[in-house]
Amino acid sequence: MQDSNRSPDAIRVATFNIGLDQAKQRGELAQLLSKGDYPAALKSAEIIQRVAPDILLLNEIDGNDQGKTLQIYLDLYLKRGHANLQDLEYPYIYQPECNTGVSAGINFRGSEQRPDKFGFGHYDGQYCMALLSKFPILESQIQTFQRFLWKDLPGALLPQLDGKAWYSDEGIKQFRLSSKTHADIPVKIHGKVVHALISHPTPPVFDGEEDRNGRRNFDEIKFWQHYVNGDLNWLYNDNGVPSSGLKGNDRFVILGDLNASTVEGDATEINGKRAITELLHNPKVAPGFSERQVAQHIPQRTCDVPHNAQSQWCRYHTAAWKMRADYVIPSAFGLNIHNAGVFWPAADSELATLVSEDERGVSSSDHRLVWLDVTVR
Repeated sequence: MQDSNRSPDAIRVATFNIGLDQAKQRGELAQLLSKGDYPAALKSAEIIQRVAPDILLLNEIDGNDQGKTLQIYLDLYLKRGHANLQDLEYPYIYQPECNTGVSAGINFRGSEQRPDKFGFGHYDGQYCMALLSKFPILESQIQTFQRFLWKDLPGALLPQLDGKAWYSDEGIKQFRLSSKTHADIPVKIHGKVVHALISHPTPPVFDGEEDRNGRRNFDEIKFWQHYVNGDLNWLYNDNGVPSSGLKGNDRFVILGDLNASTVEGDATEINGKRAITELLHNPKVAPGFSERQVAQHIPQRTCDVPHNAQSQWCRYHTAAWKMRADYVIPSAFGLNIHNAGVFWPAADSELATLVSEDERGVSSSDHRLVWLDVTVR
């Protein structure tokens, strides 16, 4: 992409759901990637090289495997130049453990059916994530909340049907809030710390009248609302240590496929409000990043894409299924915003094949890379 508007002092932060979700068994994705010629991965790697983020969250790449699959992707795809582009190396990497595909050992509804999983996945670690950085990650200060229980979130929207709890008492005692994980990853940039807050909430669909996925999505996003406000007395991390969230002058960027839009889709509303709307309007978040205002920062051409143009909200979309789902949300404190965008070439662009199906029916992903340029102050 053209970087003519990129300030020489700006740090580019991005999120990209690369959609490597085709495998059905553990180890299969690593095998698919191992020859360095997997078509979708080649396309996503070229997109990343064109945008060239300094900090990048990858969604939907296998985890819980000691980084094996991630390392293959880095070595055979990102560290290899595509279309005469510069190869990319990230000296600092953090991949958390994820709840996807991990057996809970019980059925959450108390039935004798097979045990449930803490997060949807065909196998342990599917749909996981990783943070890649050109700046040092302060690993000793990382906090993860993979095992934080849903019931322990204040005002938890645990699903009900006909006035009765959807899950059994024992199920509620073990049900984790995060469908993948929530993690606070401090990154040191030019002597100052920026907290990368990463997550990938469950889609608010594929359920029934109990709205179990919609409510979980709401609360997974609500978690960050609490966390950036700080001064918490109920939160604990995966080490069992109490956590108070962020402090008033902490810099942060919330990253991820949040699977929610303020105006489209099936996101759950409580008293007429969606969790993503409340988060975008949190005073701790940089003003001007609501659903309508963010487009002022996005010089994209998503409305040139034929099927996308049918929506009045097309200029805000980040996913092929016509919705804004992916976010890079900066803090109001300590960050100056320069530019932002979504990698979505127009239909008549020579780069359009990177985000659309080619003659083999292969696309990079059903999501688009979202980026933000900031300077740290």
